[in-house]
Amino acid sequence: LNILYGILKPDSGVIQISGKNLHKGHSPKKAIRQSIALIPEDRALQGMIANYSVKNNLTAINMKQISKRTLISEKREKTLAQKMNDKLSVVPNNIEYLINDLSGGNQQKVVIGKWMVENYQLYLLDEVTAGVDIGAKSEIYEILGSLSKSGAGVLLATGDIEEAIGISDRIIVLFKGRIAKEVDPKNVTKDEILAYIMGGEKVAKHT
Repeated sequence: LNILYGILKPDSGVIQISGKNLHKGHSPKKAIRQSIALIPEDRALQGMIANYSVKNNLTAINMKQISKRTLISEKREKTLAQKMNDKLSVVPNNIEYLINDLSGGNQQKVVIGKWMVENYQLYLLDEVTAGVDIGAKSEIYEILGSLSKSGAGVLLATGDIEEAIGISDRIIVLFKGRIAKEVDPKNVTKDEILAYIMGGEKVAKHT
């Protein structure tokens, strides 16, 4: 995911998104211009602005929506933040609340939600349900489902096999950095996927 977002550079090969090659100079800044969003694995260090409010976190990357020239409209900022807060069902429903004081699941909803304002074409999500409770997981799955239904691409990296089977349209199993097998979640078991993970291409060739 970090390669797709331009944080890391590939050693070889070509990356295509919507049929277009990503150039060698691909970077996070260019990824955003190409309507690609990344929700990183470490939300505390990379996904949220610690010690700032839910409002600040939801609007920080959406300056065009809340500012005119160089001036930020407090009214627009509050309106946008409240709209997204309601849409995401963040608890408590208080946009002035410090994001640090939210539960892990609600923090993650805010981290995802800030990218939903602009309706990005591709969402890259890295272990987004790690460290959240069952209830929050269900709500995050609903958010991902709504993104998919809206026409956006949703690429989720997860080590939770049951999660992958439960919410995916397609599953690609990696082994030593390469594609070992592409499977239909409706026609595969947890044990089969685990076998591909452990044995990679050798297992895939014997199925």
